[in-house]
Amino acid sequence: MPTFQAPAPPIPSAFGSHHHRNGGGSISSPVNGSSYSGDGLAGSSQTGSSIHGRRASLSATFEMSESMSVSSDDEDEVEVFVEVRLLPYASVRPELIPTAVRALIESGDNALLLGPLTEWEHISILQRNVEQIIVAEFDPPVPNVLLRNAHVNIHLYRPVNISENLAAELDGDDQESVSAATIIDLPAQSLEGLWENLIYPPPLKSTLLNMVRTSMVLGDLGVNPNIVALNRLVLLHGPPGTGKTSLCRALAQKLSIRLSDTYAHGKLVEINSHSLFSKWFSESGKLVQKLFSSVMEMVEREDCFVVVLIDEVESLTIARDSFSGASEPGDALRVVNALLTQLDKLRSKTNVLVLTTSNLSHTIDKAFIDRADIKEYVPPPIPEAIYWILRTTLIELMSRGLVQQLNLPLWNMIAMSKVRAQKGEAKEGQKAGINLARVAQECHSHGLSGRFLRRIPALALAIHFRGRTRPRSCERWVEAFFKVIENEVSDRRKIAREEVSTIDSKNIPINLSPSIMSSGQP
Repeated sequence: MPTFQAPAPPIPSAFGSHHHRNGGGSISSPVNGSSYSGDGLAGSSQTGSSIHGRRASLSATFEMSESMSVSSDDEDEVEVFVEVRLLPYASVRPELIPTAVRALIESGDNALLLGPLTEWEHISILQRNVEQIIVAEFDPPVPNVLLRNAHVNIHLYRPVNISENLAAELDGDDQESVSAATIIDLPAQSLEGLWENLIYPPPLKSTLLNMVRTSMVLGDLGVNPNIVALNRLVLLHGPPGTGKTSLCRALAQKLSIRLSDTYAHGKLVEINSHSLFSKWFSESGKLVQKLFSSVMEMVEREDCFVVVLIDEVESLTIARDSFSGASEPGDALRVVNALLTQLDKLRSKTNVLVLTTSNLSHTIDKAFIDRADIKEYVPPPIPEAIYWILRTTLIELMSRGLVQQLNLPLWNMIAMSKVRAQKGEAKEGQKAGINLARVAQECHSHGLSGRFLRRIPALALAIHFRGRTRPRSCERWVEAFFKVIENEVSDRRKIAREEVSTIDSKNIPINLSPSIMSSGQP
C-alpha cells in the first residue's frame, strides 16, 4: 500500500550532453552547452569546461565562453561531482541553479575539498531554492582538486518519501498473497546521507560506482551485449553486520542522483527472499516469476532506473549440486532455476541493476556466482569507521544528557592529538579521542560487526552504570566501552569452545567457519 506523504510536484532537470531517455524537449543552458529537459524529479548539469582558479562575479560566470573548455582526455583532469539538494517548494528554472553553483565555486578558493559548500546563502536564487550543496566525490579519488583541473558535474535532486508493498499472488481458488517486495521511490528522504556515512577500505565504493557508469556508457554507445557482456549484477558478501544491505541502499540512492540526466525516475525494489517460499508444493518458483514480471513492467519504462535488491540471496540460490542425492529436491531447486531465468531476461535491459548480499557465499549456486559482474567482499568495519560509529553514539548521548559535553576530534585529527598529549598540551576532548581510537582498534582486531558496535553504549549503560542516567564523563564511558568489548570477546570464545566440544563429541570432522572464531583464538 502507498505510504507516507505525497511528493512535491516534479521539477525540470538540468542535463548534460548525454543521451536522454526521459522525453521532453531540451534547450540549451546559458553555460557551456549543457542542456535542460522538462521532465523529472532530479537532474544534473555536466559541463565540459575546467573551472579556472580565479575569482569571478556571478554575472561574469553567466557569460563564460566555450573557449575555456579543456579536452576531456587531459590526464590531470579530475571529475568533480557536486550534489545540490533542492527545497521541496523550489520553483526556479533549474538550469539557472547550476550556473549559480558554478559561480559560487569559482569565486572561492583555488582548490576544492570534499564536503558541504558554504557561504551561498547570500545568493538569492540559491537561498530561495536550495537546501544543501555538497562536493560529493572526486574521480580519481584525491584529497583535493585545483579548480583549473576540475571537470565539474552538478546534479540537482529533490528527495521524496514514497513507498509501497508489492504483493505476489498465486493462481487458483485458494489464493495465497505474500508481501514479496517493498518499492521505494528514489531519491528517498530516508536514504539521505547514507552513502557518505558508510566508511569502507578503498576502492570498494568507487568500484561499485564505476561499474554502473561503465554499463551506462556501453549501453548508450549501443555496444552489442552479446559481444561485450555485462550483466549489471553485483554480489556483496561477508560476515553479518558489515553494512552490506546499507551499502546497497546507499548505492541505489547515489545512482538515482548521478543518473538523473538519463532517467527521470528511480525505483528501489527490495525483495523479501524468505516470503517467496510458498506453503503450497511447487509454487515458490511461480512466486519468483510473478515478482519479476512486476519488475519487468517497471523496467519497460525507459525513463525509469530500477535497482533490485535481494538481501541474503543464498535463500534463493542454494547450490543445486547439493540436491544431487535427494529423491525430491522440492521448491528450493525450482526457485534457483526460476531466479536464474529471470535474471537472464533482465540482462538485455540497460536501465536495471541487481544488487545482492550474502552472509554464506559458499552455499550459493555456481551459476549465479558466474553471472555476477562484481563479487566484492565487505569486511568488518575498519578502525576509522568504528571510531566514527562510536563517536556518533557518544555525541548522541551528550545531546541526551548522559555524557558530559566534550569536543571529540575527528579520526584524521587523532595523530595530532597524540602529539599534543606527548607534550602535555592535549585537551580533555583530545585525550578522550585518543582512548576512543584505542577502543576502535580493539574492536577491529576482534572483527566486531557494525551491528554490535551500535549496541555498545546501551550495554555499557545497563551493565556498568546499572541503568542510572546521571551525566558521566566521556572518559568513564570510554572505559565502560572497553569492558563491554572484553565481555563480548570472552562470550564469543566460550561459544566457539562449546561448538568445538559439540563437534568433537559427535566425532564430526572439525571445520570451523572463520566467522565463528572472528573474535580471536581461545
